[in-house]
Amino acid sequence: MDWGRTHWVGLVINLLCASIEIYDSYTPFAPSDADVDQHMEPLLVTLPWVLKRYLKDKFSGTISTAPYAMDTYEEFIGNPEVANG
Repeated sequence: MDWGRTHWVGLVINLLCASIEIYDSYTPFAPSDADVDQHMEPLLVTLPWVLKRYLKDKFSGTISTAPYAMDTYEEFIGNPEVANG
């Protein structure tokens, strides 16, 4: 996902668990939880609605429109071995 047209992060989107994992090896771009929230909120909120709208009728009735949960992995974030490995 492109954050601010200058920084890319990796996402793992789990549709069954309604969650998104964020992999960002350059934390100075979004150093606080509030910064991450600002970049992720549009996707967390709209993805459930897009899925509900465009999946076949037999699935759309069971899809929640609640925003997705998100998580980051501290052992990956900012680890120079991972970022430059």
